[in-house]
Amino acid sequence: MKKVVRIRKVGKFYQAYEDDAYVIHAIMGYNVSNGKIGFPITSIGKVQNKLEECKISYQIMDRESITDSNDFKSNNKYDKYYKEGIKSMDQKRSNDELLEKIKNLPDDKANRIINFINEVIDE
Repeated sequence: MKKVVRIRKVGKFYQAYEDDAYVIHAIMGYNVSNGKIGFPITSIGKVQNKLEECKISYQIMDRESITDSNDFKSNNKYDKYYKEGIKSMDQKRSNDELLEKIKNLPDDKANRIINFINEVIDE
């Protein structure tokens, strides 16, 4: 597994791909779509600060050159946040699928499910 989040500048956005996207999702909550994550260039400071705070090694790239980086070497938490990101996105997908199924039910069945969920939440 990779140990460095690589963030690339693409126009007015930064993007991270594949495993790196899940790490960014875990720490920032941005959604992963089609194996990538994107955010405006104005947010790079927040993302970089969070990577530092979480002790995740990173490289920020503008086209093909590295503009900033930090390597936490043996204390790198990449794997931890990668696993959290995968788990979170799997849960989100599961929730979205369930919600779609509920939306497609007849009203009486959907209301029974919603009432049951509300009872469980309110326990």
